[in-house]
Amino acid sequence: MFFFLTLQACEAGEELEVVDSDLCCPTATCVCKPETCSQQPTCDAVGHVLSIVEEERCCVTYECVCSRDACPSSPVPECEGGEIAVVSNPGECCPTYECQCDHSQCQPPLSECAVGYKLEKTSTADACCEVYECLCDESQCPATKTVSCPSLPGYRYGFCCDQLTFLRCCARMQQLPRYFLAQDGSGGT
Repeated sequence: MFFFLTLQACEAGEELEVVDSDLCCPTATCVCKPETCSQQPTCDAVGHVLSIVEEERCCVTYECVCSRDACPSSPVPECEGGEIAVVSNPGECCPTYECQCDHSQCQPPLSECAVGYKLEKTSTADACCEVYECLCDESQCPATKTVSCPSLPGYRYGFCCDQLTFLRCCARMQQLPRYFLAQDGSGGT
């Protein structure tokens, strides 16, 4: 007569050992051998932490996973006109940001100026958006009638012109705001 030994399946880290060698009914069991389990990884990448993937009877399987809570602080920068903050290291656990030009964010440029002003580019060569301003160009003013300027310090004759008041006097003192005196004698800023 033959007896069949039913063997149980052992999991990772276990070995089958005979615990009773009875000739009639031998007994075997799975015994944990932790030294045969996979080693716990070291999570050196920024923002990665150790996480349990699977717990078996003998071995625990770990992996390093991204945890944004473990990332160092990376503030989103304040961007200049026309620029937007974008992630500069896509695919990495901890995002870092940089400003990138997005021309769709730029304001449409001025197309024309009032009489006496000329359109000039005032943005720098490395700026995302081109910026234009209307700057006074006295050579563009139409012929005007003479108006006397007050004899106060900082006033001078004929600073610039516009379509309604062809001539005005303007104070241009360095520490003070600009003051305008129109033909009718009224002033304003």
